Amino acid sequence: MSNAGDLVLAIDSGTQNVKAAVFDLNGKQLALSRLSNKPDTSPCPRWVEHDPEDYWEKMCAAVREVLSAIGPDIKHLKAVGLTSQRGTVIPMDANGNVLRPAIVYLDGRVTEDIGPVGGFWGLFFRAIGKRSAIDYVRNHSRFLWIKHNEPKIYQRTYKFMQVASFLNYRLTGQINESIAMMVGMFPLDFKTFKFYPFKGIHEAFGVTPERLPELMRPQSITGYITRDAAEKTMIPAGLPVVVGGGDMQSALIGMGITDDKHASLVLGTTVGMNIPSKKYINDKDIIFLPWPSAIPDEYILETGVGGGLVTVSWFVRELAAHEAMLSREKKQSAEELLDDAIRDIPPGSLGLMVQPYWTPPFHRPQARGAILGFSMAHTRAHLYRAILEGLAYEIRFGYDAIHKQTGCTLSEIRVSGGGSQSDMLLTILADVFGIPTIRTQVSESAALGAAICAAAGAGLLPDFKVGIEKMVHVKDRFEPEPANCKTYEKMYKTYLDIYPRVGDLYQRTESIASHK
Repeated sequence: MSNAGDLVLAIDSGTQNVKAAVFDLNGKQLALSRLSNKPDTSPCPRWVEHDPEDYWEKMCAAVREVLSAIGPDIKHLKAVGLTSQRGTVIPMDANGNVLRPAIVYLDGRVTEDIGPVGGFWGLFFRAIGKRSAIDYVRNHSRFLWIKHNEPKIYQRTYKFMQVASFLNYRLTGQINESIAMMVGMFPLDFKTFKFYPFKGIHEAFGVTPERLPELMRPQSITGYITRDAAEKTMIPAGLPVVVGGGDMQSALIGMGITDDKHASLVLGTTVGMNIPSKKYINDKDIIFLPWPSAIPDEYILETGVGGGLVTVSWFVRELAAHEAMLSREKKQSAEELLDDAIRDIPPGSLGLMVQPYWTPPFHRPQARGAILGFSMAHTRAHLYRAILEGLAYEIRFGYDAIHKQTGCTLSEIRVSGGGSQSDMLLTILADVFGIPTIRTQVSESAALGAAICAAAGAGLLPDFKVGIEKMVHVKDRFEPEPANCKTYEKMYKTYLDIYPRVGDLYQRTESIASHK
């Protein structure tokens, strides 16, 4: 038994796995459970679906595991913080039954022949600088796709849930959603944090507010653990549940970032860079996106790489069988062994360059991954380093778009997620950006952010700022090397030229892959 004071349970339901962690109010992680979700399914090319029951079952199992680990200290548990991936849609009927597999946010399906918004609302979206964004949202709308292709399911849907609201419903019986879970597919006025009241806008998005959960301010109590949920999870019945926001919003809190001189960088399945903003700032090119923050009435400006560390997973799976075999023998991950293999390769990978569009970004929907500059001098290790460098270039491309519009200048980047354990990737990022990268004590920053929001929302701490002061701690600092910065500046300028020169070729390869 420990001398624990008040404790908070944090749950982070991600794309590939679910994490459950217990923290004290000084930010000490007392226990952590991480369980892998079942693999996503892909019934058709570019589709990504998942069984929602798997999200629930794996969450229950992870929570039981972590609460078993703290033993009698479970009596000190005072609140539950919940966060999840955003943009994954789960249709649910009026009895709480799931109607179809979840359409995961990485899904690339489109609704054919839907056409642009016309008439008054077409002019309205053009006037507010949202015409191209609305056209994109309509083509990729989960709601419109279900309405057009599965009309019976659409008619039976009582609420379209996201992962956090789905899990919150199972835990508390309440149907609601944090404002800071909202993304562009929803008919939300991001300047007022309220749903648009106009029927024409609802038709454009393919969903009415009545079919969506009630909106809650970030860091609000979204319900209390029911007896049924307590039996399934071991969480004491009656504990408050708090949803601060989505995984990226929670990570920003969990890394202690509250101003635009600092950025959070989550190196996971999706690589996301987020910078706080007091104002709503629209990017017509949608290189970055303004979302509600887990800090009430504020925003995050988000950019990144949709495929993210999927590119690293792809390399390990397809080209690193040797390291995968050695990892079992040496009890190190394949990524750690690859870090050692690229340590002596010079910055720039002898001119090899990777554009990491394994999953196309919003602003370049036809893009595909590209590898440029091969020679006989290159090895697998050069390609691996070039992948890490390509991720860094693409992240900087997004930051440059934010800097151009806002004038914000970063003094440091704080990193978390599985990729933050790579010293080489953090060194590359410091050199590409020319500023320090910081690794915080708790690598699962979204879970820590959820815990901080829960502690503040449940009244265990005065507010989230006090939570940051008490619970966020720096572990490692990576400084840029001036000579490497010069090399990467040259490589980055070349990187910026790749897409404009080969964009048309991407469209041709896409048509071949789609058999059009």
